Amino acid sequence: MILTFSIFPSLKVSDTVVEPFNATLSVHHLVENADECMVFDNEALHNICFRTLKLTSPSSDRRRGHYLTASAMFRGKMSTKEMDEQMINVQNKNSSYFVEWIPHNVKSTLCDSPPTGLKMASTFIRNSTSIQEMFCRVSEQFIAMFKRKAFLHWYTGEGMDEMEFIEAKNNMNDLNAWSWVVNKVMDVERNASQHSVAISGNRGDDSRQK
Repeated sequence: MILTFSIFPSLKVSDTVVEPFNATLSVHHLVENADECMVFDNEALHNICFRTLKLTSPSSDRRRGHYLTASAMFRGKMSTKEMDEQMINVQNKNSSYFVEWIPHNVKSTLCDSPPTGLKMASTFIRNSTSIQEMFCRVSEQFIAMFKRKAFLHWYTGEGMDEMEFIEAKNNMNDLNAWSWVVNKVMDVERNASQHSVAISGNRGDDSRQK
């Protein structure tokens, strides 16, 4: 199994102009060869650093996407019952953000030994469609450069072909499209559920009036 820790670029924290090319080409190889990717958005990391400097909110908003699967890892003195109750509470409060067609999609583990210097810690990893925003940002930067063939000669001079760039872009677009479909399906289901609740409420009002 191949597991990667991949940091995606941001123009806010880098002056490397070809990063959109590099990121898109990297995604192509990750799709083809990696089994699991831990993705870090450098722009979100940059904004989180500003949050510690009294910025009111981070840029990463869990409400912008839907959870396919998630894993919570706890370390420290904590009962398994308390851990399970906390995870059930999280899922119940945020049920609209979890896809319904994947049952038991949140796993949790507990280690009695806390990290050095801490009494307790937890790590939450999610497979979420919110990654679509980052892919869209990189894709827009890629397209803007590729249309002008800006800096493309650096790659073709090393033996690469333009078709490799097009194939890599298409791979990223496929990932984007899949996340978009999941979001749309979840939005339709949520709207249908809210409409059903509204109709039931109206019927209750009518019956009381009679």
